Amino acid sequence: MGLTVTVGLTGSAYSIYNLRSVEAGIKQTLAEGIDTAGKNIAETAKRLLRERIAAYPQKEPVTPSTGKLERAIKHSFNPNLPQPYSRVHVDERMADYGEYVEFGHFAGAWGQTWFPGYHFMGDAFKLERAKIGENLKTSFAKELAKYDVFKHPRVGTRIRHRRTGRFVAGA
Repeated sequence: MGLTVTVGLTGSAYSIYNLRSVEAGIKQTLAEGIDTAGKNIAETAKRLLRERIAAYPQKEPVTPSTGKLERAIKHSFNPNLPQPYSRVHVDERMADYGEYVEFGHFAGAWGQTWFPGYHFMGDAFKLERAKIGENLKTSFAKELAKYDVFKHPRVGTRIRHRRTGRFVAGA
């Protein structure tokens, strides 16, 4: 019969099953990471708004208040794949002036006084942006550690040589 070499994928069905499991786990981890990032951005925006309103110089002693604006900062999450997303926004039905507080506006009789914006939404994203990648990287590492993608019961075992009957090192 001569020299015969057989090439195949030992346990390929098992590996494909594991790869599918990994794919589902990664998608779930990504969706959870995006949801968490959106929640963190919304909380940071609320915190920045409170801090910046409290730091604004007042003509008379008053308790700083964000009014309805802090409650109007909302987070929503759409888990539908292939592109899940988080949305952080100011609900215009609750506080239609959110844009003016974010970017600044003219006020007074004939618009002569400029009130600078607090930039709470943009700065919240900037502060959380670096954390998003780190958190996702950590989550992916934890998820991948759950799976041993190329493990199969026969991989790495000893093989009996057909002709001599002796055991040789496995694959």
